[in-house]
Amino acid sequence: MRTSRPTAMPHKGCARQRGAAARAGRGGEAVRTGRQATEAVRTARAYEGARDYGARAGRAATGGWYRGWHGKEQIILVESAKRENHDMTTRLKSLFAITLAALVLYVLYFWPMPGFMGTGIPFTSYVSKDLGPRYLVQGDHLQLLYHFELLNGFFHGDTPWFRNLWEFNLGDAEIPRLIGPYYAPFALPYVLLRSLGCTDALSWNLTQLLSVWAGVFFCYCLARRHGVRPWTALAISVVANAVPYRWVTLSGGSPTGFGMGLLPGVVLGVELAVRDRRVWGGVLGGVCLLACYAIDLHCFLFAALSLPLWGLVALLRTNGTNGGDGGATRWNRRWFGQLFISVLPLAIAGILSLAIAAAVKSGYQSTDVSDGRTWSEIRLCSPDWRSFFDPFFACHMPDQFHMGWMLPALLLVSGIVLLAGVCIWWRSRHSVENGRDALFRGSVFGPLGGLFAGGLLAAAILFSFVLALGVNGPFDGLPLRLVRALVPPFKMVRQPIKVFCLLPALYTSFFAYSVALAASIRSRTGFCVCRAERVWQRVAAVLVAAIVVFSLSGRMYAGICLLPGKNAAYEASAALARGREPPGRALVLPVWPGDSSYSSLYQYHAQRSGLRMLNGYAAVKTGDYLERVFYAFETMTEGECTQAQAEALRELGVDVVLLQENAWPSKVSSFPFGYTLRRFLADPRFELLAEEDGVWAFRLRGAEEALPEGKQVPPPVGIVRHFAGPFAKDRMRVRLRAFAGYQQDGAFGWLVRGRFPERVTVYCDSGDGVESNRVVRTLALGKSDAVRLAAIERPPVPPRAFSWLTFPSADGQNSGVELLDVAYAPMQPLAKDRDGTLQLCAADLTHEFGTTVLNEEGEPSALAFKPLRDPVSCAVAGPDRPLPFPAGRYRAELEPDDPHLSLCLPGATELRRNVIEFDYDGTSFANFTIQYDGCEPAQVRSILVRPASGPERSVP
Repeated sequence: MRTSRPTAMPHKGCARQRGAAARAGRGGEAVRTGRQATEAVRTARAYEGARDYGARAGRAATGGWYRGWHGKEQIILVESAKRENHDMTTRLKSLFAITLAALVLYVLYFWPMPGFMGTGIPFTSYVSKDLGPRYLVQGDHLQLLYHFELLNGFFHGDTPWFRNLWEFNLGDAEIPRLIGPYYAPFALPYVLLRSLGCTDALSWNLTQLLSVWAGVFFCYCLARRHGVRPWTALAISVVANAVPYRWVTLSGGSPTGFGMGLLPGVVLGVELAVRDRRVWGGVLGGVCLLACYAIDLHCFLFAALSLPLWGLVALLRTNGTNGGDGGATRWNRRWFGQLFISVLPLAIAGILSLAIAAAVKSGYQSTDVSDGRTWSEIRLCSPDWRSFFDPFFACHMPDQFHMGWMLPALLLVSGIVLLAGVCIWWRSRHSVENGRDALFRGSVFGPLGGLFAGGLLAAAILFSFVLALGVNGPFDGLPLRLVRALVPPFKMVRQPIKVFCLLPALYTSFFAYSVALAASIRSRTGFCVCRAERVWQRVAAVLVAAIVVFSLSGRMYAGICLLPGKNAAYEASAALARGREPPGRALVLPVWPGDSSYSSLYQYHAQRSGLRMLNGYAAVKTGDYLERVFYAFETMTEGECTQAQAEALRELGVDVVLLQENAWPSKVSSFPFGYTLRRFLADPRFELLAEEDGVWAFRLRGAEEALPEGKQVPPPVGIVRHFAGPFAKDRMRVRLRAFAGYQQDGAFGWLVRGRFPERVTVYCDSGDGVESNRVVRTLALGKSDAVRLAAIERPPVPPRAFSWLTFPSADGQNSGVELLDVAYAPMQPLAKDRDGTLQLCAADLTHEFGTTVLNEEGEPSALAFKPLRDPVSCAVAGPDRPLPFPAGRYRAELEPDDPHLSLCLPGATELRRNVIEFDYDGTSFANFTIQYDGCEPAQVRSILVRPASGPERSVP
């Protein structure tokens, strides 16, 4: 049916009617009511697929309003309908390509992680291929997994909402609620996967894959916003997400690695809000900004600080009010009103960001970083510029700062394209035709505005590299000093390299802008790109992306942390703690100030068993925890537990003390683990409850219980020779760390270097049980190189007791370098057998590696190694003291001789397997090393040392 045609076009609402007519022609819907609408739909369906579908459907839908609706113009409606279907297909193809690209990136960078998706999680991207998977490696990955599981406990009823029960439980009857984001942007998908029956490892790995997908998706959409083709946009997004820092942080379990997938979404939201003045763009940017805060404060800080940059770049590249290239610009109230409404959600998120930043700052007032990170802390976390070219350069974070050779090459090429655009603008700046030039279309600010936007992106990339150097930046870290002075929250940043979280967004925008600019420069020649050449462009884009990814991922090999089940020692401790009201608590040794990654091992076991701990992990230390826990029970790591400490533990509701043998580094203990274990086994106030995989649980007997007879424990055999700084600023304590060992008058000494306050506290032991005076001397070297000596004698120390000796420093100042010279009583004598053989028990020499084995009498007698638990080529060094032999040649061997263990000593000659000979000068420190190949379980009891000239001792 043919409708009548009006004689004139209505002059009011023409734009609205034209839009409705177009929508009707595309979708086959009428814009009018009644019989004409019905006939329009019927006619459109009847002629669907016919050649004249556009003309008939268009006339029926519009009622014949448009004059001259004939010929090719009638095909526009048909093409629009087809384009909608084509766009949907294209979007599905793009999503498939993005998903495939994210999966390829994940597999290449996290290999061999795909083979352990359900049993392990990555803990680093740089390990030896011979290391293999290991059970429960400490680090940020376990700490973040703990918080994911905490949110999972909220939803499943295992943990009361907003209460962290399993760590830093200082005996409070009711744990206060802590309202926070709990890493919700990625913790919620983790909870959903756990609810579907996935294991904790599989849920974690799929959540990491989701972060990779989000990064590729947002970068792809951002690249498309710059006008590049889909294949080129996909290649650019892959290259931008191939930054090594992205994968180092993600594999290490850092929240920054997760947050980097959301940060390009903030930039995309700003682009949509400013350039297109779309409200949902502002909503997207605001939501992603708050999500960055919820997952990582560093991503949130840098995203908030970079908002003016992205807003200015988007404004410089915005086109006319109609959204088309070369559209007319109307600086009227409507334009500003649209812009205000579109950016309003982002502004609200920014205001919330300021409120959040103020709240976070107030939360740090009672911690040790209330005044910000010190310059010395930042110096320890600042890479060297030479690591940009050499990934193995000896500095902090060289693998994260390194960019390979393809990324700098692409940056150089993009910079040349930008300079070419500037040169073309300079030559044609007076030309009347430059406003219609393809090179300069798309910006309401003219050609200079568009080029200035590209220059801003290039300057931002360069500044990010300079700022990432920290104190090693130009002019003695001047950029970092300026940022810390202008932006007070930046004082909380300890690792300036965190600015690299902006690199994916910066790379995407800069590379896409350069590609679009290169296409515009080429269009000046009037050369038409044929279809075959477009295919070659796609191949070139994919090839460049592949080279970048393979060149950077080839150096990475993911270390895999296998997640075991519940531990018997923690389970027994939790069962004992649940038997009382309120539930008991546990102290896990070694006790740390609260910011050590080793505490993640405690968190993992405690959460799964439901055991509440006195200690735990926090990024910053609070004074309350330091005073009530760390300073109060620090000496228990050395095996000392006084009666006052035992009573303090009972007052805090502690029923169990756990010893984490595989988390016993030399930094926290002056003596090997075997000495502390012997002290606890001999202490009548403690009863061995359970042991599994190097975790020892001791029950603290009640004050009313009858105590069995205690045992005498000889002084330690092995010592640790190293330097470790004190833990707190206001209360400086220095343990006896042997920076340079020597022997003088039958006593051992340690030389400790560091900066000390007015008073220094030294931790001493009575040595072999003989009462002796301690002579503590300080030697201060000031700027004038004047040497001042102060000697203080202390009363005798009771046998087998520990004490704190406090004395004033030589100059009473907190400046200059102090050398603390501590005279230390002899350790336990190294006794020889009747045949002159020295037998060193391996359990008394180990730190971190291996598991102590008890004999029938309940004494440590051997050291056991297991695959997947102990690292390959782990070293057990000792005794780190002079041997009881005169100068001469000696032979050492393992007992028993195990094919999976090897004995080593610097300068020694190997006679046969696990038998070596070496020359000894009679005074130097001896350090034997036991290495494990990780193939089969192995066990060693002792190291036998005897003169080489004597008869060989038969090894059973």
